[in-house]
Amino acid sequence: MKVGRGRVPHGGWNYPVAPGVKLEAVSRDILHQRIFEYRLRNNIEIGDIERDVDDYYCRNWPDSCDKEPHEYQKNPGAERVYAEALINRVSRWASMILKTMPRGGVEMLTAQEATSRGNVCANCPKNTPWRIGCVGCSASTVAVLSQIKKLGRTPQDAKLLACSVAGWETSTAIWMPASFLKLTDDQLKALPANCWRRELT
Repeated sequence: MKVGRGRVPHGGWNYPVAPGVKLEAVSRDILHQRIFEYRLRNNIEIGDIERDVDDYYCRNWPDSCDKEPHEYQKNPGAERVYAEALINRVSRWASMILKTMPRGGVEMLTAQEATSRGNVCANCPKNTPWRIGCVGCSASTVAVLSQIKKLGRTPQDAKLLACSVAGWETSTAIWMPASFLKLTDDQLKALPANCWRRELT
C-alpha cells in the first residue's frame, strides 16, 4: 500500500529515525529529503526512502493509504519483489564514495579518458533518467556528486544520466578509478558488449 496522493497522513508528515528521534516536514518530498540527509550524515544505508515512509504509515494508519495494483490479485498473499528505484541506487553509490574516498579526494582519470567513456555512455541503452521521485533527495545527491568530482566535465555531460545496470550516476562514474566501480558477476554480464567497464579488472 502507498499513502494516497494528495492526502496528509495521520499526524502530518513525520518519520522515526531512532528511538525518541522523529523527523518532521511540511510535505512528502521535504520529509524524504530530511531522511536522506539524516541517513547520509549518520552512515546509514540510504535504502528505499519512499517505500520506508509508505510502509510506516500504512502499517500504523492504513486508512491513509491506497492499494497498489498488485494488491488486487486473486491471491492476496502473492509475494511482490520491489525493484529498487534508480534514484536510491545512485544515492547509495554517491554516499559510499563520500565515506570511503581518501582525505584529498578521489584521484580522477584524465579528461581524455573520461571523455572517451562518456562518448560510449551517451549512446548506451542503459543510460537512464534517475532524478525521478523525491526532488529533494535528487538535489542532495547531485550536491554530493559535485563534491566528489569537483569541476570535472566532459562535452557529453548533458546527455549522461545513470547506468541502470550499475546504479551509478554516469557523468561522475566516467572519472572514477576501478576501485569505485565494483560490480557483481551478474551486473557485468548485463552490461552492453561495448561498455568500457568490461575492460576494467
